[in-house]
Amino acid sequence: MKRCLFPLLLPLTTVLLPAAPPAPLAAPFDAAAARRGQEAWAAHLGQPVEETNSIGMALRLIPPGRFIQGDSTRVHEVARQDPARYWTPERAAENAKNDGPAHPVTLARPYRISATEVTIAQFAAFIRDSGYIPEAVRDGQGGDSRGFGKGPEFTWEKPYGPQGGEHPDYPVTQVTPADASAFCGWLSRKEGRRYRLPTESEWEWAARSGTETLWFFGDDPALLPDHAVTGSKRHAHTGQKKPNAFGLFDTAGNVWEWTADFNSIYAGIAERTDPQPAKEGTHVVRRGGWAAVEPVETRSAHRKWSPPAYRGAHVGFRVVAEP
Repeated sequence: MKRCLFPLLLPLTTVLLPAAPPAPLAAPFDAAAARRGQEAWAAHLGQPVEETNSIGMALRLIPPGRFIQGDSTRVHEVARQDPARYWTPERAAENAKNDGPAHPVTLARPYRISATEVTIAQFAAFIRDSGYIPEAVRDGQGGDSRGFGKGPEFTWEKPYGPQGGEHPDYPVTQVTPADASAFCGWLSRKEGRRYRLPTESEWEWAARSGTETLWFFGDDPALLPDHAVTGSKRHAHTGQKKPNAFGLFDTAGNVWEWTADFNSIYAGIAERTDPQPAKEGTHVVRRGGWAAVEPVETRSAHRKWSPPAYRGAHVGFRVVAEP
């Protein structure tokens, strides 16, 4: 038997290792860096920066990163320089207690968030398809129209009751956190991916879009009309003002937005990574302000909360979709 003098040559196999993920962003950063971060993570995930789901909802990709949540020392310094412009005396103590102290937060995973608040048309698709009855209709009590009355005639379809004037592209309001969660559950089943309310940290990171100023556009409230629906007794069309650096509309003004968090104070909180909302509480946090509040209440760091059963013409929501 002859021995082979040459070893058997096997074809070379190329082993492709997963590409390392892009570096997380770290605030502060400008609009160009925000776009680059979105594009880098979109390429890494093999997805577009913006996608549109089956009900016509635009979802923006939000990169992971680190930021300062809550009011910073700089915000208080700016406010003290011109208190009549930024602060009102009756709000000062409440703002200091609710919105601070500032603390670092890291969000370690990317996520998608709706570019606008959920609209009446999108919520109507949920109602038609699922047969769900919102709490304001189910209990017969209706909602709070914020200046036009309270009662059963005020619902998600007619947030201002006999006043009318609704439009399919207006943000849906007169919904409770439970109604918003039911919408998310329906959309999750419909699309085979998880939808949910954003945590407070996810909401603020997306709303700030790299900024550490009072608003995502800077510190000057004179610029609010270009970026937010304010100075009105009623909300308006979604997506009509200038977006932030992540491509989100109406994170200041138009309507308050429910989050997944129950109320808590920041005092004593150290640095956190992917903070999870408390499972129970007496009030649910809402963010962003609405059309009729003072400019100070539309700041990126500002917080309010309401009982879980509350429904009003000034409170809506946007959703997170996990990529």
